[in-house]
Parts: sequence; structure tokens; C-alpha cells
Amino acid sequence: MPPKNRWTYHPTLTDGTDINCGIVDDGALLCCDYCDKKVEKGGRRCAHCKEALYCSLECEKDDRFHHNLLCGSAEGKYKIASRIRPKNFVRALLLDLGGEVPEFVLLDKDNFPKSVAEVFSLLVEEVLPPVSINDRIPHRRLNHGIQLYFPGAIHREANQWADEFNRCTTLLSRPGLSRFHYTSFLFCAFRTSPSGDYISFENMTMKDYRAVIDFFQICTHPLSVIVNLPRYPRRYRSYPGREVQAWPAVKVNCEGDIKRLNNLTNECWSPVEDILVTSRNNASYRKPTFLAALAGLPWMTEFVYFDDLTPIERKNYGGRIFANKLVEGPNGERVLAAEPNCGTFYVMNHDGSPIHPDHILAFYDFAESQLKGIMETEPPGCRVAVEFTSNIIYAPIDELRKWFTRKRFEAYWLRWIGQPERRMSYKHNDCGDFWYPLQNFYSRSMAWDPYVSVKETAKEGIKESDKKGDVKKGTEKSTGDTNGDYVGADYVDQLHKALADNFKALMKKTLW
Repeated sequence: MPPKNRWTYHPTLTDGTDINCGIVDDGALLCCDYCDKKVEKGGRRCAHCKEALYCSLECEKDDRFHHNLLCGSAEGKYKIASRIRPKNFVRALLLDLGGEVPEFVLLDKDNFPKSVAEVFSLLVEEVLPPVSINDRIPHRRLNHGIQLYFPGAIHREANQWADEFNRCTTLLSRPGLSRFHYTSFLFCAFRTSPSGDYISFENMTMKDYRAVIDFFQICTHPLSVIVNLPRYPRRYRSYPGREVQAWPAVKVNCEGDIKRLNNLTNECWSPVEDILVTSRNNASYRKPTFLAALAGLPWMTEFVYFDDLTPIERKNYGGRIFANKLVEGPNGERVLAAEPNCGTFYVMNHDGSPIHPDHILAFYDFAESQLKGIMETEPPGCRVAVEFTSNIIYAPIDELRKWFTRKRFEAYWLRWIGQPERRMSYKHNDCGDFWYPLQNFYSRSMAWDPYVSVKETAKEGIKESDKKGDVKKGTEKSTGDTNGDYVGADYVDQLHKALADNFKALMKKTLW
């Protein structure tokens, strides 16, 4: 017989709760809600709810944004030690699809399945069996188990608009980094009986809420995105002895994501933004970018395939440049096929070297101008055409190699960056509560070379252009203080060292 309190109301799915997660660890309640360190001499309590426990003022400040989202809900009968709460009711955490912030709800232990179904306004049979999340965040120390319940539909339904997503889960990280969810989530706490054959339900604590935030930041985002580096387990998705590293990358948003983010923040969201990704993607979705490779840029592209968007909403104009592949043309020739409906994607250097959103914007403009040039100067004897309607670029590969060269893009980059309105003026994304280690690099507005990852060849390229007088005055021997001037290859080593030292210091500060 299955253990008691198992969800047996769904005809095809089984309960995914690991009852061993409910083994009680009373010592966890004496640890900091934010960092899991043991609290000495009483620690610090939230002055409003009196529930959240911190080991230091620093942890309290770091957790303040997320804690304030729920703190106001821990009042009256929803207090963990409330005397006015109905008998046999426990407190659960709800992230409602139609809500703005997380909130506490009460569930009847004597009629638990019905209470869960009523929260979702569904029948008991329509609620999917729960799963325990403790094994998804093993680095967190919890005093009991946490169950996750959600309605039968966990993906976007046909009658849902793109901007009808769960705002509660989106607020748990920097907007746009975690996945957009189109369902509600209910979290319940449980403990295992001494005999180990059934579970009993308990109140969700503020420490459990902090664990739920980590669950969304670590486990429910696109595969390689690092939402919060200090809270990212260093060995998460790592092989023994080979820990993943954080790499800078540029996120190129599709129309659907821009619409969702505009609706969330009431701002005009940038089509490109800086993010962090892991140095290795176990799903192997990364691949070289063809046109950039022709120009000597060792960029890799990774796509977000699970975004609950329709093909039309996944339109991304950057896909014509970065999402491309070779196919066979009507006459058997090798031609370039663009994928403008590729959705959101990330671009990074193959070795994790610094990359800037302006590098992506500049190459996009460069590629558009080169394709236009190919179309206008069709060589004799070749049928060259750029048909954006059919997403096929009918240009011989040799012709593409002629137009997409490193020399051409370097010259284009120097002109592009020389314009006053485009002098690496990208504003770092400071929307929402987030943490990002490269902010200092962006705040300096340093116009570093897109070829920063190919150091030796970059130096040779600068020397050749020096002889021709193509390099701007003051760029031959750039130092750390650039005052907005273009940073040439002489600064590459310093930039690499500064970036390496930055991450080395930051990785020591990671909590797990």
C-alpha cells in the first residue's frame, strides 16, 4: 500500500513526493534564513513579522527586497503562532497566476486535498500530484520537506495572452532571467512520521519561502542562465573536479519577450541586455555563429526553446544574422538560411571572454549593410539575392567570405563606435532586484575591442592598421583610464586580468 497522504486522485500520474525529505532537522531553525549559517546570540529578527531570522545585518539587507514581498502577509490568522487561526489549519505559500506578490493561505489538514483544489478553484481530480523540491535545492538546510502543487495545465493555454504570466514568480529574480510561468504554484510543508509510512503537514516558514526563491532562481530558468551568482551552488551541474564558471553573455530578446517585459515593468525594454551564463551547457544547445565566424569572431549562440510563445511571437530580427545555417539551394548550391522566428537567444565568446551588447548591435548593423551590398553589387555570372521574406540568403559562400571579413568589421566597428550617440553608451540593466558582477565594467563605458577573445591576432590586426593610420589618436597605448576612448588590443590583457580577478574574488563569496 502507498504511504498515507499520497495523492491518489489523478488517474495517470503518481505522487512525486519523497517522504524522506520530511525528516525533521530542528537545527535548521537556528540557522540564518538567507545563508544557512548558525545564528549566534539570538541573531536578528524582522522588525515587522518577527519571523525571519538572520545572522547579520548584511544578510537582512540582501534579503530585504524578497522578504518585503511576503512580510505583510504574515499577519493575523496567517502568523505562524496565531491564536485566532482555525483549528487543524496550516499555513501554505501561494504564488497565484492572477496575483502581484506571494501570499500565505490556510489549508485544512483534515480535508487537505479539497483545500488544495479550492485554492486553484478546481476539482481534486484536476490538480496534478505534488512533488517535493528538497532534492532540487540540496544545498539548502531545511527543517522539513516542501511539496509543490500546481493545476493540471502547467504551460500556456491557447486562450492565454503572452502577457498573462505569473508575476509573482517573475519578481523572484531579475525580470527576464527566469522562465515566464503561466500557472499558479502552491507550496506546503510536511514532516515524516517516526514510522516513516506517512506525512503530516506543517506551517510554511519564512526560511521555506527563501528556499522557494532559490528553487525558482536555480531550477526554473533557461538551462545555462545564472540568475544570482552568490546564491548559485558552485557544483551545480558540474562534473567532479570541474566546476562550472560564470561567463558574460548578451541576451537578444524576441518580440514576445520584449512585450512581456514591457508589460511587467511599464518601461521600454532593451532588445539586448547583459547576463551571465554557465561555462558549460549540458544540453549542448550552443553552436558557432556562421556570419560572425566569417568575420573572425568566435561567438557562440544558444537559443531559448521553452518559452511558451507562438512562432509569430518568437520573431527576432537578430535571428537573420545570428540564427542561421547552411542549406541546399534550388540549384544544389550551398546557401544561407536565416531563422527570424528563433525566439530569444544568447551570444557569448567561445572562451568566456568579455562581450558587450554594443558588440552585438554593431555586428547586426554591419551584417545588414554587407547583405545589402551583396544584393546591390551582384557579381557577374552569380545569382545573388537576399530574400528576407523566404528567410533564405541566396549568396554563394565565397561571396559571403568576401564581404564578411575581419578587416571590414574592424573598420566598421571603429566608425560605429566613433559616433557620439554610440560610444559604448549602453546602460546596464538595473531593473528589479538582481546582482551582477560586471557592472563596474559597463559603468566605465569602456569601448573594448570585439576581438578581445583572439588576443594575439587582435594585436597583429591593430599593428597593421597603425601603419595605415586607421587607428584613432590615443588608442595605440590605452591604459586603465580610457575616459570613454576606444580600447585597443593593448588593453586586452588588462581587461582579461581584471575580469579574472573580479570573478575569482566573487566566487569566494558564493554561499554554497
